[in-house]
Amino acid sequence: MKIKKQLFLVYEKAKLWFYAIVVIAFVSACANQVAPSGGPKDTEAPKLVSSFPPSESTNFRNKTIKIKFNEYLENSAFTRTLISPPTAKAPKIRVNLKTIHITLPEDLDSNTTYIINFADDIKDINESNSLTNFAYVFSTGDKIDTQKVSGKVVDAFSGEPIEGALVLLQPADSLNRIKHAKPKYFAITDNSGKYAIKNIKPNYYAIAALKDLNLNFIYDQVSEKIGFKNENINLLDSAELMETLEMFEQIDTKIKVEEAEEIEPGKIQVVFSAPVEKVEIDGKLAEKNTVAFFNEKKDTLTLWHEKMEEKESILYFSLNDTLKDTARIKLQPILIDTVKRNNKNSLIIDFQEVKKQTGKHITKSFHVLSMFEPLKIFFSRPVEGINDSVEAIILTNDTTEENTIPKISIDKKTKLFAEVDFKKEESSFYTLTIPPRKFLDILGFVNDSVQLKFQTNNIENYATLKLKIFNASANYKIVEVISAKDKKLMERFFILGNEKKMVTLKGLAEGSYEIRVIDDVNKNGVWDTGNFDLRTQPEKVTIFNNLPQLKGGWEGEFDLPLE
Repeated sequence: MKIKKQLFLVYEKAKLWFYAIVVIAFVSACANQVAPSGGPKDTEAPKLVSSFPPSESTNFRNKTIKIKFNEYLENSAFTRTLISPPTAKAPKIRVNLKTIHITLPEDLDSNTTYIINFADDIKDINESNSLTNFAYVFSTGDKIDTQKVSGKVVDAFSGEPIEGALVLLQPADSLNRIKHAKPKYFAITDNSGKYAIKNIKPNYYAIAALKDLNLNFIYDQVSEKIGFKNENINLLDSAELMETLEMFEQIDTKIKVEEAEEIEPGKIQVVFSAPVEKVEIDGKLAEKNTVAFFNEKKDTLTLWHEKMEEKESILYFSLNDTLKDTARIKLQPILIDTVKRNNKNSLIIDFQEVKKQTGKHITKSFHVLSMFEPLKIFFSRPVEGINDSVEAIILTNDTTEENTIPKISIDKKTKLFAEVDFKKEESSFYTLTIPPRKFLDILGFVNDSVQLKFQTNNIENYATLKLKIFNASANYKIVEVISAKDKKLMERFFILGNEKKMVTLKGLAEGSYEIRVIDDVNKNGVWDTGNFDLRTQPEKVTIFNNLPQLKGGWEGEFDLPLE
């Protein structure tokens, strides 16, 4: 009897443990929803199943809204969700499994169309796929506002569509509100740069596009791209408008040094907060022999200097004649190769050699040199000069076995490359032999001997394009021919006011090309961006992408009418 009682107690305890485990597992599953494992990756955003009351309901009196989707949703703070027009208190929004629950504020206006735009806050729990621009619409009156503005947002310079830009509407004549107030209406552009803002109240509005880097709906960083219309848009007399917005990044007039460091012995890189037109450098290091140059955007300065014994140095910058800044830089020591067996500090001469890696093996093929381009050799450090006391540089035509001494011209700006001038023969193989100690760099080191092999192409592989230009405008124009594939700049020239001319471009490789024309209003030879504070637009850029496909040996004409 005693044994039976003990077995019964053990059985009851086991049942209790079993029920406890089941309850804990159930609660844990509810609290931590995770994506099911296995199967193809989920790439689709959640889809609407139903809403109550239905979206676009009129004479709305409900205090709560339920919106159900076909997937479990991420818990979200809904920081990007806005109600338009704004209310004194924001709606309370929460997620429960597949449903969004909204509790509306008490202060809704009568006869008003409201839009709750979720931006990109609605995401599934599996892969965080976002349902962009989903909106719930209702009216406290007997009709829904139906005005609409749609269009495209593009980069002002390249003309490329911009994905993920905010298109904002503010009350008329109050464009500056985008610097401190959230928009009255908005939409987010898709991957083709297109947008559509619907259910707008008939009125006049200011319109702008913003690349909202800190996701707060406000233009509060100069690094955020901006685009705007100087005039209001009229949605009072028009039910629907199409507007294209061109975005640009405004230049920060309060330029400062953001970063300055020596990235290798003798090479200092200084990053500025914005492009710099003019810079003067002072300090002990600047008194030495130096080579300084900007990158293409003119926001990063590279400064090479000769050998110094100090462990650090201070540079003093005068920027655009008005701004001052300083930078303290730790200098890297030059590790002297005392054994001199591995030539650790030798000047390296590089080449446009074509390398292909397959697994652990690297194969090299001849660089093919265009008959219309100069041969360039590149140096690891700026070169101070050519040593004429050692052997000459020899160029061998391996096809004819003829040797020549080419003319070498070092780039005066960077001193990081040199052009090798010689008479080219079509479809020929060449070897350039550079003897040791031929070049001396800024740190006092010299090169080892090197042989560089290349071949020339056939002239028949290249095309000639003749541009018939008619400039009907008095504005100066910058004309750039660019590769359609990689946007590489191939040719650049200027048109000075009202002018008709024929420009012949030789040596263009087979492929597709585009022409970019810049209205150089201030005649400074570069494209100038806009300024939101001054309400100035960027200089107009026109892209011609209807050029014929160029083929080898082909010569043709293209009319280029400019306005």
